[in-house]
Amino acid sequence: MTGSRARYAASAENASIKRARSLLSARTVKETGLFLLEGPRFVSDALRRDPGAIAEVIIDEDAPSACAFTEGFPVPVLVASPRVFSTISTTEHSQGVIAVCRRPEPDPAGFRPAPGPGAVLILDGLQDPGNAGTLIRTAAGLGCLAVFTIHPTCEMFSAKATRAAAGTSLLIPLFQRVPPDVLQNVLVRCGFELMGADAGGTAYQEVEVPPRVAIVLGSEAAGLSPGMLEACRLRVSIPLSNGVESFNAASAGAILLSWIRRGQSSFC
Repeated sequence: MTGSRARYAASAENASIKRARSLLSARTVKETGLFLLEGPRFVSDALRRDPGAIAEVIIDEDAPSACAFTEGFPVPVLVASPRVFSTISTTEHSQGVIAVCRRPEPDPAGFRPAPGPGAVLILDGLQDPGNAGTLIRTAAGLGCLAVFTIHPTCEMFSAKATRAAAGTSLLIPLFQRVPPDVLQNVLVRCGFELMGADAGGTAYQEVEVPPRVAIVLGSEAAGLSPGMLEACRLRVSIPLSNGVESFNAASAGAILLSWIRRGQSSFC
């Protein structure tokens, strides 16, 4: 099943397994620029798009025909015993394929979207990686042009965030920890209007969607940072029923991004 180029790991102390296991830590992902992508469909898609971004593919020897999609790609393959593979898997019912990937690090100065209507998502201090990954998936699914994050937003390629993003982390330009002044210069250059999600803002249904908009979501606990709140000329809120204090960040983002997409359809 594995072919002659595949190596075998019978011990959890194998160097490749230890490296993969270390990438379960968001701190290690940030320090090394490597991250884990789990699941045959996601890994296969990544191989087809950019095989050079894959440092290694690790496969559970009990996964039927799991090596087949690596054929023809010049990537190292490691086959691990089920016991060893379980030490690096983060899913309850793993399909037996994990890739160690090189994290994309695009330069914000290179962000030059085509003219016309569009939206970008900005995460300002978001801390929950599950929410962050879900928002990447939502942004990609609703056609956002890019996602930007501002410190101290969590690592967007951590294992939990990548799992929640369901393979979409590599489908949309993702610019991490961009200094606010650099970000604002990029948005001004590209003609985007800053719009902040803020509990004190105008109900979103009462606001006209700009043709090019950058929607900013703040941290789950504190909302928008003072600097970004001040920079947002437009501030929108989501009206809630009595007794409900707030949505989580992922739900709020889905509501607002869906609204933006509907509103921008008239410009297309």
